[in-house]
Amino acid sequence: MKILHVIPSLEKGGAERILLDIVHGFKKYFHHEIKILTFSEANNFTFLTKDLDITVCPSKVIPSIIGKNQANLSQYLQFLDSFKPDIIHSHLFEAELVTREIMNPSISYFSHWHGLYKPSLSSGSIKTRIQNRLVMKSLKRKYSQSNSKIISISEFVKKHLNKQVCVPGKKIVVLRNAIDLQRFNGAVKKIFAEKIKLIQVGSLSEAKAQEFLIDVLFELQKRGNKNIFLEIIGEGPKKESLLQRVKEKKLSDFVTFHGNVNNPEHYLLNADIYVHSPVREGLGLSIMESMACGLPVISTDVGGIPELIENSITGFLIKDRSVNLFCDQIIRLINDVDLYQKMSIKAIKKSKEFGIEEYCNKLNAIYLEMANSKN
Repeated sequence: MKILHVIPSLEKGGAERILLDIVHGFKKYFHHEIKILTFSEANNFTFLTKDLDITVCPSKVIPSIIGKNQANLSQYLQFLDSFKPDIIHSHLFEAELVTREIMNPSISYFSHWHGLYKPSLSSGSIKTRIQNRLVMKSLKRKYSQSNSKIISISEFVKKHLNKQVCVPGKKIVVLRNAIDLQRFNGAVKKIFAEKIKLIQVGSLSEAKAQEFLIDVLFELQKRGNKNIFLEIIGEGPKKESLLQRVKEKKLSDFVTFHGNVNNPEHYLLNADIYVHSPVREGLGLSIMESMACGLPVISTDVGGIPELIENSITGFLIKDRSVNLFCDQIIRLINDVDLYQKMSIKAIKKSKEFGIEEYCNKLNAIYLEMANSKN
């Protein structure tokens, strides 16, 4: 079977990471021919892509309000004609638009929804609103075709697809993200109050909202906890504003920005508590990784995160974005060494459900089911 994964680029991100883990897993466990197609040269995962077959085809689709989309697909279509894939598996929204613009009935199409896409239908310019409505209408039509299947990373995202894109449930398969358990593999942890490391991994973006964690650390300092430090891994558009917030709150000696790293497992294994503060989240790949490293998790209660964290068992879920409640649970974990260790044990046990081998077996079965239904 020939499988083509399409993604806009290989910049740092959860969708890009899970794609590469899928491809490596399939190369290890199966004998399919697999290629990756991107629209740009950007690749922040060169350490993971040396032995992968990657082609760059600059491609783009811009929805038009006059009925005919603007499309640059010549190189993409030439590649398809040459490779002749049995399956096209698209990741992220730009890839959705490109792969669905011209569909081939002999190809099975899989759309991987790594999170939420919710264009504004009631705000912005009239042109933007019309364009967004056309995008959603087009997707609804394309997804209704018989050779289409959608992979949702959580039940939460599936509900969004049902409501926002009107995709029938039978078209959607929930397949939660997976991780390399040999790479993210921690022992049961103990906590020592002399120096506590909080850690967060993710893009520095509006969605991840790391300013909340800076406010949490500031409140902990006000309460007299001068032994707690915050490490943030990732890059993004909000970096400068976050640095300024740290400076304003006089926390420069307590917050470290590591930028993008190739070995997040090293930092997770050397931390004490994983803290997560998104305002929206499809699931949370970094939560899976931190649990596999033995870290109890404290997170805002949004999106698909409750599908990973069992409140008061593997971590704490904080409702209403309460800084005070977040601080209370951090201090509780630091002061209760038995509770901390129990949560570490439970987190590691839960993480065993996230292995990439089982994930690839499930995905391969979905591919085969679709292929068999066409014969």
